[in-house]
Amino acid sequence: MFDLIIIGSGPAGYAAAMSNPGQDVLVLDPGFAAAPSTDAGGTSLLAAKRAGQVDAEAIIGAGYESLHNLHGEYLSPKLKGPLMRFITSGAQAWTPVRSSSFVAQLSLARGGLANAWGAGAFRYNSAELAAFPFDPAELGPHYRELIEQIGVTGAPDDLEPTFGSVAGHLPAPEPNAAGRDLFARYARHRRWLHRQGLRVGLPRLALLSREHRGRPAYRYDGMEFFRPHEVSIFNPGQALLGLVSSGRVRYRPGIVAERFEADAEGVCVFGREVGSGGPVTLRARRVALAAGALNSARIVLASAHDHVSRVPVRDNLLSFVPLLDPRRIGATHDENCLPAQAVLVLGGPTAAEAVQMTFYGLNTTLWGDVAFDLPLPAWGLPAAVRALVPALRILQIFYPDTGPAAGHCRLGSDGALEIDYAPAPRGRLERTALRLMRRLGYLGHPALCKYPPPGSCFHYAGTLPMRRQPGAHETTPEGALAGCPRVFVLDAAIFPELPSKNLTLTIMANSRRIAAGIYARGRAA
Repeated sequence: MFDLIIIGSGPAGYAAAMSNPGQDVLVLDPGFAAAPSTDAGGTSLLAAKRAGQVDAEAIIGAGYESLHNLHGEYLSPKLKGPLMRFITSGAQAWTPVRSSSFVAQLSLARGGLANAWGAGAFRYNSAELAAFPFDPAELGPHYRELIEQIGVTGAPDDLEPTFGSVAGHLPAPEPNAAGRDLFARYARHRRWLHRQGLRVGLPRLALLSREHRGRPAYRYDGMEFFRPHEVSIFNPGQALLGLVSSGRVRYRPGIVAERFEADAEGVCVFGREVGSGGPVTLRARRVALAAGALNSARIVLASAHDHVSRVPVRDNLLSFVPLLDPRRIGATHDENCLPAQAVLVLGGPTAAEAVQMTFYGLNTTLWGDVAFDLPLPAWGLPAAVRALVPALRILQIFYPDTGPAAGHCRLGSDGALEIDYAPAPRGRLERTALRLMRRLGYLGHPALCKYPPPGSCFHYAGTLPMRRQPGAHETTPEGALAGCPRVFVLDAAIFPELPSKNLTLTIMANSRRIAAGIYARGRAA
Protein backbone atom coordinates (compact mmCIF):
# COMPACT_ATOMS: atom_id res chain seq x y z
CA MET A 1 0.00 0.00 0.00
CA PHE A 2 1.78 3.12 -1.22
CA ASP A 3 0.78 6.53 0.06
CA LEU A 4 0.54 7.78 -3.52
CA ILE A 5 0.94 6.33 -7.00
CA ILE A 6 1.71 8.86 -9.73
CA ILE A 7 0.92 7.53 -13.21
CA GLY A 8 3.25 9.28 -15.65
CA SER A 9 6.76 10.74 -15.58
CA GLY A 10 6.27 13.82 -17.74
CA PRO A 11 6.20 17.41 -16.45
CA ALA A 12 3.14 16.92 -14.24
CA GLY A 13 4.35 13.64 -12.74
CA TYR A 14 7.83 14.96 -12.04
CA ALA A 15 6.54 18.21 -10.50
CA ALA A 16 4.37 16.28 -8.04
CA ALA A 17 7.18 13.86 -7.22
CA MET A 18 9.74 16.62 -6.60
CA SER A 19 7.57 18.13 -3.86
CA ASN A 20 7.14 14.85 -1.95
CA PRO A 21 7.62 15.68 1.77
CA GLY A 22 8.71 12.16 2.64
CA GLN A 23 5.74 9.91 1.93
CA ASP A 24 5.93 6.54 0.16
CA VAL A 25 5.42 7.63 -3.46
CA LEU A 26 5.66 5.41 -6.54
CA VAL A 27 5.93 6.80 -10.07
CA LEU A 28 5.06 4.32 -12.77
CA ASP A 29 4.94 4.47 -16.54
CA PRO A 30 6.06 2.44 -19.59
CA GLY A 31 9.37 4.34 -19.40
CA PHE A 32 10.70 3.82 -22.91
CA ALA A 33 14.18 5.37 -23.12
CA ALA A 34 16.69 6.40 -25.75
CA ALA A 35 19.29 3.99 -27.06
CA PRO A 36 22.55 4.14 -25.06
CA SER A 37 24.62 5.68 -27.88
CA THR A 38 23.17 9.18 -28.21
CA ASP A 39 26.15 11.42 -29.02
CA ALA A 40 25.14 11.96 -32.65
CA GLY A 41 28.66 12.79 -33.67
CA GLY A 42 29.39 15.15 -30.79
CA THR A 43 29.50 18.21 -33.07
CA SER A 44 27.10 20.91 -34.13
CA LEU A 45 24.71 20.20 -36.96
CA LEU A 46 25.88 23.32 -38.78
CA ALA A 47 29.56 22.35 -38.54
CA ALA A 48 28.78 18.84 -39.74
CA LYS A 49 26.78 20.13 -42.70
CA ARG A 50 29.56 22.51 -43.68
CA ALA A 51 32.24 19.85 -43.49
CA GLY A 52 30.15 17.27 -45.32
CA GLN A 53 30.48 14.98 -42.31
CA VAL A 54 26.89 14.59 -41.19
CA ASP A 55 26.61 11.31 -39.26
CA ALA A 56 24.13 9.64 -41.61
CA GLU A 57 22.90 7.06 -39.11
CA ALA A 58 22.46 9.55 -36.28
CA ILE A 59 20.98 12.37 -38.35
CA ILE A 60 19.25 10.59 -41.25
CA GLY A 61 18.85 7.09 -39.81
CA ALA A 62 19.72 3.63 -41.03
CA GLY A 63 16.17 3.39 -42.40
CA TYR A 64 16.16 7.01 -43.62
CA GLU A 65 13.80 7.92 -40.77
CA SER A 66 14.48 11.65 -41.04
CA LEU A 67 13.13 11.64 -44.60
CA HIS A 68 9.71 10.62 -43.29
CA ASN A 69 8.01 13.74 -44.65
CA LEU A 70 8.95 12.77 -48.21
CA HIS A 71 6.66 9.75 -48.17
CA GLY A 72 4.52 9.96 -45.01
CA GLU A 73 2.19 12.40 -43.30
CA TYR A 74 3.80 15.52 -41.86
CA LEU A 75 5.86 14.73 -38.76
CA SER A 76 7.26 17.45 -36.53
CA PRO A 77 11.02 18.01 -36.88
CA LYS A 78 11.15 17.42 -33.12
CA LEU A 79 10.28 13.75 -33.66
CA LYS A 80 11.92 12.96 -37.01
CA GLY A 81 15.45 12.40 -35.76
CA PRO A 82 16.29 8.67 -35.68
CA LEU A 83 17.58 8.83 -32.10
CA MET A 84 14.36 10.57 -31.02
CA ARG A 85 12.00 7.86 -32.26
CA PHE A 86 11.88 6.30 -28.79
CA ILE A 87 9.61 9.19 -27.74
CA THR A 88 6.58 7.82 -29.60
CA SER A 89 7.67 4.18 -29.62
CA GLY A 90 4.83 1.75 -28.85
CA ALA A 91 2.28 4.50 -28.31
CA GLN A 92 -0.15 3.48 -31.05
CA ALA A 93 0.05 -0.19 -30.05
CA TRP A 94 -0.54 0.36 -26.31
CA THR A 95 -2.61 3.58 -26.37
CA PRO A 96 -4.26 3.76 -29.80
CA VAL A 97 -5.93 6.87 -31.19
CA ARG A 98 -8.34 6.87 -34.10
CA SER A 99 -9.24 10.07 -35.93
CA SER A 100 -9.58 11.55 -39.40
CA SER A 101 -9.47 15.14 -38.12
CA PHE A 102 -6.82 15.16 -35.38
CA VAL A 103 -3.20 14.00 -35.60
CA ALA A 104 -2.31 12.95 -32.05
CA GLN A 105 1.25 12.14 -31.04
CA LEU A 106 1.36 10.30 -27.71
CA SER A 107 4.43 9.28 -25.76
CA LEU A 108 5.09 6.37 -23.41
CA ALA A 109 8.71 7.40 -22.89
CA ARG A 110 10.16 8.39 -19.54
CA GLY A 111 9.58 12.13 -19.54
CA GLY A 112 6.94 11.95 -22.28
CA LEU A 113 6.81 14.46 -25.11
CA ALA A 114 9.03 16.77 -23.03
CA ASN A 115 11.95 14.76 -24.44
CA ALA A 116 11.48 16.92 -27.54
CA TRP A 117 9.93 20.16 -26.36
CA GLY A 118 11.01 23.62 -27.44
CA ALA A 119 11.91 24.56 -23.83
CA GLY A 120 9.34 27.39 -23.69
CA ALA A 121 8.62 28.00 -19.98
CA PHE A 122 6.00 30.71 -19.62
CA ARG A 123 3.74 31.68 -16.74
CA TYR A 124 0.04 32.17 -17.39
CA ASN A 125 -1.12 35.62 -16.30
CA SER A 126 -4.33 36.38 -14.39
CA ALA A 127 -6.34 36.98 -17.58
CA GLU A 128 -5.27 33.60 -18.98
CA LEU A 129 -6.21 31.93 -15.68
CA ALA A 130 -9.62 33.62 -15.47
CA ALA A 131 -11.45 30.39 -16.36
CA PHE A 132 -9.46 28.34 -13.83
CA PRO A 133 -11.53 27.85 -10.65
CA PHE A 134 -8.91 28.95 -8.12
CA ASP A 135 -7.06 32.11 -7.18
CA PRO A 136 -4.24 32.67 -9.74
CA ALA A 137 -2.00 33.83 -6.87
CA GLU A 138 -1.87 30.21 -5.67
CA LEU A 139 0.46 29.37 -8.54
CA GLY A 140 2.92 32.15 -7.73
CA PRO A 141 5.16 30.32 -5.23
CA HIS A 142 5.18 27.21 -7.40
CA TYR A 143 6.22 29.18 -10.47
CA ARG A 144 9.05 30.80 -8.51
CA GLU A 145 10.29 27.50 -7.09
CA LEU A 146 10.27 25.81 -10.49
CA ILE A 147 12.02 28.72 -12.24
CA GLU A 148 14.84 28.51 -9.71
CA GLN A 149 15.02 24.72 -9.60
CA ILE A 150 14.99 23.87 -13.30
CA GLY A 151 16.61 27.08 -14.56
CA VAL A 152 14.56 29.41 -16.77
CA THR A 153 16.09 32.31 -18.72
CA GLY A 154 14.69 35.80 -19.07
CA ALA A 155 15.55 39.49 -19.09
CA PRO A 156 13.60 42.75 -18.65
CA ASP A 157 11.64 43.54 -21.81
CA ASP A 158 8.27 44.65 -23.14
CA LEU A 159 6.68 41.28 -22.37
CA GLU A 160 7.05 41.34 -18.59
CA PRO A 161 3.36 42.35 -18.22
CA THR A 162 2.49 39.18 -20.16
CA PHE A 163 5.09 36.79 -18.76
CA GLY A 164 5.68 38.23 -15.29
CA SER A 165 8.78 39.51 -13.55
CA VAL A 166 12.14 38.04 -14.52
CA ALA A 167 13.35 38.06 -10.91
CA GLY A 168 15.02 34.71 -10.23
CA HIS A 169 15.56 33.94 -13.93
CA LEU A 170 18.90 33.05 -15.45
CA PRO A 171 20.39 35.57 -17.91
CA ALA A 172 18.99 35.38 -21.41
CA PRO A 173 21.00 33.21 -23.81
CA GLU A 174 23.10 34.87 -26.48
CA PRO A 175 20.96 35.70 -29.54
CA ASN A 176 22.18 34.98 -33.03
CA ALA A 177 22.07 37.27 -36.06
CA ALA A 178 18.35 36.60 -36.61
CA GLY A 179 17.53 37.72 -33.09
CA ARG A 180 19.83 40.74 -33.11
CA ASP A 181 18.36 41.94 -36.41
CA LEU A 182 14.79 41.60 -35.16
CA PHE A 183 15.36 43.48 -31.90
CA ALA A 184 17.23 46.28 -33.65
CA ARG A 185 14.35 46.77 -36.08
CA TYR A 186 11.79 46.50 -33.28
CA ALA A 187 13.56 49.30 -31.40
CA ARG A 188 13.25 51.57 -34.45
CA HIS A 189 9.54 50.87 -34.99
CA ARG A 190 8.49 50.22 -31.40
CA ARG A 191 5.90 52.99 -31.04
CA TRP A 192 4.15 52.13 -34.30
CA LEU A 193 4.09 48.42 -33.47
CA HIS A 194 2.66 49.10 -30.00
CA ARG A 195 -0.18 51.05 -31.59
CA GLN A 196 -0.87 47.98 -33.73
CA GLY A 197 -0.97 45.80 -30.61
CA LEU A 198 2.37 44.01 -31.18
CA ARG A 199 5.09 43.68 -28.55
CA VAL A 200 8.35 41.78 -28.88
CA GLY A 201 10.49 40.24 -26.16
CA LEU A 202 12.72 37.36 -25.24
CA PRO A 203 11.48 33.79 -24.89
CA ARG A 204 11.51 32.36 -21.39
CA LEU A 205 13.40 29.10 -21.89
CA ALA A 206 14.12 26.14 -19.61
CA LEU A 207 17.58 26.16 -21.18
CA LEU A 208 20.71 27.00 -19.23
CA SER A 209 22.62 30.09 -20.29
CA ARG A 210 25.21 29.21 -17.63
CA GLU A 211 26.03 26.26 -15.37
CA HIS A 212 23.18 25.68 -12.91
CA ARG A 213 22.83 23.07 -10.17
CA GLY A 214 25.51 20.89 -11.71
CA ARG A 215 24.16 21.04 -15.26
CA PRO A 216 26.26 22.69 -18.01
CA ALA A 217 25.29 25.65 -20.16
CA TYR A 218 23.75 25.22 -23.60
CA ARG A 219 26.29 24.69 -26.39
CA TYR A 220 24.40 26.57 -29.15
CA ASP A 221 24.92 23.57 -31.42
CA GLY A 222 21.34 22.96 -32.54
CA MET A 223 21.41 19.23 -31.81
CA GLU A 224 18.56 18.98 -29.29
CA PHE A 225 16.20 17.33 -31.78
CA PHE A 226 18.85 14.86 -32.95
CA ARG A 227 20.63 14.02 -29.69
CA PRO A 228 18.38 12.87 -26.81
CA HIS A 229 18.67 14.13 -23.26
CA GLU A 230 20.45 17.42 -23.94
CA VAL A 231 21.40 18.09 -20.30
CA SER A 232 21.30 21.88 -20.61
CA ILE A 233 17.56 21.70 -21.43
CA PHE A 234 15.28 20.61 -18.61
CA ASN A 235 13.97 17.07 -19.05
CA PRO A 236 11.50 15.74 -16.44
CA GLY A 237 12.36 12.11 -17.15
CA GLN A 238 16.05 12.69 -16.48
CA ALA A 239 15.27 14.82 -13.42
CA LEU A 240 13.08 12.02 -12.07
CA LEU A 241 16.07 9.69 -12.03
CA GLY A 242 17.75 12.16 -9.68
CA LEU A 243 14.80 11.93 -7.28
CA VAL A 244 14.98 8.14 -7.43
CA SER A 245 18.73 8.01 -6.76
CA SER A 246 18.31 10.27 -3.73
CA GLY A 247 15.51 8.09 -2.32
CA ARG A 248 12.81 10.76 -2.67
CA VAL A 249 10.47 8.52 -4.69
CA ARG A 250 10.32 5.02 -6.14
CA TYR A 251 10.07 4.44 -9.87
CA ARG A 252 8.72 1.41 -11.70
CA PRO A 253 8.97 1.60 -15.49
CA GLY A 254 7.64 -1.00 -17.88
CA ILE A 255 3.96 -0.68 -16.92
CA VAL A 256 1.04 0.66 -18.96
CA ALA A 257 -1.69 1.72 -16.52
CA GLU A 258 -5.14 0.93 -17.91
CA ARG A 259 -7.72 1.61 -15.21
CA PHE A 260 -8.33 1.96 -11.48
CA GLU A 261 -10.89 0.93 -8.89
CA ALA A 262 -11.39 3.03 -5.76
CA ASP A 263 -12.92 2.08 -2.42
CA ALA A 264 -13.11 3.63 1.04
CA GLU A 265 -9.54 2.60 1.94
CA GLY A 266 -7.59 3.18 -1.27
CA VAL A 267 -7.26 2.70 -5.00
CA CYS A 268 -6.18 -0.31 -7.06
CA VAL A 269 -4.34 0.41 -10.31
CA PHE A 270 -4.57 -2.25 -13.00
CA GLY A 271 -2.10 -2.36 -15.85
CA ARG A 272 0.07 -4.55 -18.04
CA GLU A 273 3.78 -5.26 -18.26
CA VAL A 274 5.20 -3.86 -21.48
CA GLY A 275 7.55 -6.79 -21.93
CA SER A 276 5.21 -9.71 -21.36
CA GLY A 277 1.75 -8.18 -21.55
CA GLY A 278 1.01 -9.78 -18.21
CA PRO A 279 -1.34 -8.15 -15.69
CA VAL A 280 -0.09 -5.90 -12.88
CA THR A 281 -2.03 -4.72 -9.84
CA LEU A 282 -0.79 -2.04 -7.45
CA ARG A 283 -2.52 -0.35 -4.54
CA ALA A 284 -2.22 3.07 -2.92
CA ARG A 285 -4.14 5.31 -0.59
CA ARG A 286 -4.39 7.84 -3.41
CA VAL A 287 -3.65 7.89 -7.13
CA ALA A 288 -2.65 10.87 -9.27
CA LEU A 289 -2.99 10.74 -13.06
CA ALA A 290 -0.20 12.48 -14.98
CA ALA A 291 -0.26 10.40 -18.16
CA GLY A 292 -1.00 13.34 -20.47
CA ALA A 293 -4.40 14.81 -21.23
CA LEU A 294 -5.45 12.12 -23.70
CA ASN A 295 -4.19 9.08 -21.80
CA SER A 296 -5.43 10.38 -18.44
CA ALA A 297 -8.88 10.70 -20.04
CA ARG A 298 -8.52 7.18 -21.47
CA ILE A 299 -7.80 5.78 -17.98
CA VAL A 300 -10.76 7.60 -16.44
CA LEU A 301 -13.20 6.47 -19.14
CA ALA A 302 -11.92 2.89 -18.97
CA SER A 303 -12.25 2.89 -15.17
CA ALA A 304 -15.88 3.99 -15.52
CA HIS A 305 -16.47 1.41 -18.31
CA ASP A 306 -17.82 4.37 -20.27
CA HIS A 307 -17.83 3.94 -24.04
CA VAL A 308 -20.56 6.49 -24.64
CA SER A 309 -19.57 9.82 -23.10
CA ARG A 310 -17.68 12.38 -25.18
CA VAL A 311 -15.17 14.50 -23.27
CA PRO A 312 -13.64 17.70 -24.64
CA VAL A 313 -10.22 17.90 -26.30
CA ARG A 314 -8.21 21.10 -26.62
CA ASP A 315 -5.01 21.92 -28.47
CA ASN A 316 -3.35 25.06 -29.78
CA LEU A 317 -3.79 25.12 -33.54
CA LEU A 318 -0.53 26.01 -35.26
CA SER A 319 0.51 27.92 -38.30
CA PHE A 320 3.94 28.72 -39.71
CA VAL A 321 4.60 32.02 -41.48
CA PRO A 322 7.81 31.99 -43.60
CA LEU A 323 9.68 35.29 -43.80
CA LEU A 324 12.61 36.39 -45.92
CA ASP A 325 15.15 39.01 -44.86
CA PRO A 326 16.52 40.21 -48.24
CA ARG A 327 19.57 41.77 -46.60
CA ARG A 328 20.74 38.37 -45.36
CA ILE A 329 20.57 36.45 -48.67
CA GLY A 330 23.96 34.85 -49.24
CA ALA A 331 25.23 35.82 -45.78
CA THR A 332 27.54 33.65 -43.71
CA HIS A 333 25.75 30.92 -41.80
CA ASP A 334 25.57 31.75 -38.10
CA GLU A 335 27.41 29.39 -35.75
CA ASN A 336 24.92 30.19 -32.98
CA CYS A 337 22.15 27.62 -33.35
CA LEU A 338 19.89 28.75 -30.51
CA PRO A 339 16.45 27.89 -31.94
CA ALA A 340 13.91 30.39 -30.52
CA GLN A 341 15.11 33.98 -30.86
CA ALA A 342 12.13 36.05 -29.79
CA VAL A 343 8.47 35.97 -28.83
CA LEU A 344 5.89 38.29 -30.34
CA VAL A 345 2.56 38.89 -28.59
CA LEU A 346 -0.27 40.32 -30.67
CA GLY A 347 -3.29 41.87 -28.99
CA GLY A 348 -5.12 45.15 -28.81
CA PRO A 349 -6.86 46.26 -32.01
CA THR A 350 -5.63 43.39 -34.19
CA ALA A 351 -6.51 40.32 -32.08
CA ALA A 352 -9.57 39.56 -29.96
CA GLU A 353 -7.33 37.92 -27.34
CA ALA A 354 -3.58 37.82 -26.96
CA VAL A 355 -1.84 35.57 -29.50
CA GLN A 356 1.71 34.36 -28.94
CA MET A 357 4.14 33.86 -31.82
CA THR A 358 7.69 32.46 -31.70
CA PHE A 359 10.37 33.81 -34.03
CA TYR A 360 12.91 31.25 -35.30
CA GLY A 361 15.90 31.01 -37.56
CA LEU A 362 16.54 27.82 -39.53
CA ASN A 363 20.02 26.82 -38.39
CA THR A 364 18.73 23.79 -36.50
CA THR A 365 16.87 22.15 -39.38
CA LEU A 366 18.12 19.80 -42.02
CA TRP A 367 18.57 21.72 -45.26
CA GLY A 368 16.52 19.07 -47.00
CA ASP A 369 13.50 20.12 -44.93
CA VAL A 370 13.85 23.61 -46.38
CA ALA A 371 14.47 22.40 -49.92
CA PHE A 372 11.19 20.46 -50.03
CA ASP A 373 9.24 23.73 -49.93
CA LEU A 374 11.21 25.77 -52.48
CA PRO A 375 9.55 25.94 -55.91
CA LEU A 376 12.84 25.42 -57.74
CA PRO A 377 14.26 22.66 -59.98
CA ALA A 378 16.31 20.01 -58.22
CA TRP A 379 19.56 21.00 -59.92
CA GLY A 380 19.41 24.49 -58.38
CA LEU A 381 18.31 23.55 -54.88
CA PRO A 382 21.71 23.06 -53.14
CA ALA A 383 22.99 26.50 -54.08
CA ALA A 384 19.62 28.12 -53.40
CA VAL A 385 19.36 26.60 -49.94
CA ARG A 386 22.87 27.68 -48.97
CA ALA A 387 22.07 31.24 -50.01
CA LEU A 388 18.57 31.43 -48.56
CA VAL A 389 18.86 29.68 -45.18
CA PRO A 390 20.69 32.64 -43.53
CA ALA A 391 17.84 34.90 -44.73
CA LEU A 392 14.86 32.70 -43.84
CA ARG A 393 12.84 33.20 -40.65
CA ILE A 394 9.74 31.48 -39.31
CA LEU A 395 6.91 32.82 -37.17
CA GLN A 396 5.13 30.01 -35.34
CA ILE A 397 1.65 31.11 -34.26
CA PHE A 398 -0.23 29.47 -31.39
CA TYR A 399 -4.01 29.82 -31.68
CA PRO A 400 -5.88 29.97 -28.35
CA ASP A 401 -8.45 27.24 -27.65
CA THR A 402 -10.93 29.00 -25.40
CA GLY A 403 -14.69 29.07 -25.20
CA PRO A 404 -16.56 25.95 -26.37
CA ALA A 405 -14.13 23.11 -27.09
CA ALA A 406 -13.36 22.48 -30.76
CA GLY A 407 -12.76 18.76 -30.21
CA HIS A 408 -14.18 15.78 -28.35
CA CYS A 409 -13.18 12.18 -27.77
CA ARG A 410 -14.76 8.95 -26.60
CA LEU A 411 -13.36 5.56 -25.70
CA GLY A 412 -14.07 2.95 -28.32
CA SER A 413 -15.01 -0.58 -27.32
CA ASP A 414 -11.58 -1.74 -28.52
CA GLY A 415 -9.76 0.71 -26.22
CA ALA A 416 -8.91 3.29 -28.89
CA LEU A 417 -9.61 6.95 -28.26
CA GLU A 418 -11.81 8.26 -31.05
CA ILE A 419 -11.26 12.00 -31.60
CA ASP A 420 -13.30 14.48 -33.61
CA TYR A 421 -11.95 18.01 -34.03
CA ALA A 422 -13.47 20.94 -35.92
CA PRO A 423 -10.73 23.57 -36.31
CA ALA A 424 -11.42 27.27 -36.45
CA PRO A 425 -10.53 28.96 -39.75
CA ARG A 426 -6.97 30.22 -40.05
CA GLY A 427 -5.50 32.90 -42.26
CA ARG A 428 -6.48 36.29 -40.82
CA LEU A 429 -3.80 36.28 -38.12
CA GLU A 430 -1.19 35.24 -40.64
CA ARG A 431 -2.04 38.15 -42.95
CA THR A 432 -1.86 40.55 -39.99
CA ALA A 433 1.53 39.15 -38.97
CA LEU A 434 2.86 39.50 -42.52
CA ARG A 435 1.72 43.13 -42.66
CA LEU A 436 3.44 43.98 -39.37
CA MET A 437 6.64 42.12 -40.21
CA ARG A 438 6.82 43.88 -43.57
CA ARG A 439 7.21 47.12 -41.64
CA LEU A 440 10.34 45.55 -40.11
CA GLY A 441 11.80 44.60 -43.48
CA TYR A 442 10.69 40.95 -43.71
CA LEU A 443 8.99 39.68 -46.86
CA GLY A 444 6.38 36.94 -47.07
CA HIS A 445 3.13 35.93 -48.71
CA PRO A 446 -0.08 34.31 -47.36
CA ALA A 447 0.15 31.55 -49.98
CA LEU A 448 3.42 30.33 -48.41
CA CYS A 449 1.98 29.92 -44.90
CA LYS A 450 1.68 26.38 -43.60
CA TYR A 451 -1.24 25.05 -41.56
CA PRO A 452 -0.42 21.72 -39.86
CA PRO A 453 -3.44 19.59 -38.98
CA PRO A 454 -5.07 19.83 -35.53
CA GLY A 455 -3.05 17.95 -32.94
CA SER A 456 0.32 18.98 -34.38
CA CYS A 457 1.08 21.34 -31.48
CA PHE A 458 1.10 18.55 -28.83
CA HIS A 459 -0.52 20.96 -26.30
CA TYR A 460 -3.31 18.51 -25.50
CA ALA A 461 -5.58 19.67 -22.68
CA GLY A 462 -9.07 20.01 -21.26
CA THR A 463 -10.31 16.42 -21.33
CA LEU A 464 -11.16 16.34 -17.57
CA PRO A 465 -11.63 20.06 -16.86
CA MET A 466 -11.67 21.68 -13.44
CA ARG A 467 -15.03 23.12 -12.39
CA ARG A 468 -16.27 24.69 -9.20
CA GLN A 469 -19.16 22.22 -9.37
CA PRO A 470 -17.77 19.34 -11.45
CA GLY A 471 -19.92 16.86 -13.27
CA ALA A 472 -19.09 13.44 -14.67
CA HIS A 473 -15.49 13.14 -15.87
CA GLU A 474 -14.61 16.55 -14.49
CA THR A 475 -12.44 17.58 -11.55
CA THR A 476 -12.64 19.85 -8.54
CA PRO A 477 -10.41 22.92 -8.17
CA GLU A 478 -8.19 20.68 -6.01
CA GLY A 479 -7.77 18.22 -8.90
CA ALA A 480 -9.95 15.45 -7.43
CA LEU A 481 -11.98 13.46 -9.93
CA ALA A 482 -15.71 13.98 -9.40
CA GLY A 483 -17.10 11.02 -7.46
CA CYS A 484 -13.60 9.61 -6.73
CA PRO A 485 -12.06 11.70 -3.91
CA ARG A 486 -8.98 9.47 -3.78
CA VAL A 487 -8.16 9.94 -7.49
CA PHE A 488 -6.56 13.18 -8.67
CA VAL A 489 -5.53 14.54 -12.06
CA LEU A 490 -2.28 16.52 -12.33
CA ASP A 491 -1.73 17.21 -16.02
CA ALA A 492 -3.29 19.54 -18.61
CA ALA A 493 -6.40 17.34 -18.78
CA ILE A 494 -7.82 19.61 -16.06
CA PHE A 495 -7.20 22.92 -17.88
CA PRO A 496 -10.66 24.39 -18.59
CA GLU A 497 -9.23 26.55 -21.39
CA LEU A 498 -6.01 26.79 -23.36
CA PRO A 499 -4.58 30.26 -23.98
CA SER A 500 -2.09 31.05 -26.71
CA LYS A 501 1.03 30.14 -24.79
CA ASN A 502 3.35 27.21 -24.09
CA LEU A 503 1.74 25.31 -21.21
CA THR A 504 4.51 23.18 -19.66
CA LEU A 505 5.51 25.49 -16.81
CA THR A 506 1.86 25.98 -15.82
CA ILE A 507 1.28 22.22 -15.91
CA MET A 508 4.14 21.82 -13.46
CA ALA A 509 3.10 24.68 -11.18
CA ASN A 510 -0.50 23.47 -11.05
CA SER A 511 0.63 19.89 -10.42
CA ARG A 512 2.66 21.09 -7.42
CA ARG A 513 -0.37 23.03 -6.15
CA ILE A 514 -2.55 19.92 -6.31
CA ALA A 515 0.18 17.64 -4.93
CA ALA A 516 0.56 19.88 -1.87
CA GLY A 517 -3.07 19.17 -1.02
CA ILE A 518 -2.65 15.43 -1.64
CA TYR A 519 0.36 15.24 0.65
CA ALA A 520 -1.46 17.24 3.34
CA ARG A 521 -4.34 14.75 3.23
CA GLY A 522 -1.80 11.94 3.52
CA ARG A 523 -0.39 13.39 6.72
CA ALA A 524 -3.88 13.79 8.16
CA ALA A 525 -4.96 10.23 7.29
